[in-house]
Amino acid sequence: MMGSNCLGCIFAKGKDDGLVHSPGDKPGDAIFCTNVKYLQESGYEVEKDTKYGSGTLVYRIELIEDEDATCEAGISQ
Repeated sequence: MMGSNCLGCIFAKGKDDGLVHSPGDKPGDAIFCTNVKYLQESGYEVEKDTKYGSGTLVYRIELIEDEDATCEAGISQ
């Protein structure tokens, strides 16, 4: 099973809020990424959320880039 870098990312909001991306997801499958510059460079649509700010909802394991999904942008460790 693939792990996720999102847990340690300073741009990952709502990590403990049980966010879902699509119907049928388990609570916590998604995070709200607020790294607007990286999202725009990766072709993601950026929206404004009242709780989390500007960004977009992404799968916790999608990690934005490439099929093996590793996002190093904003990892805090």
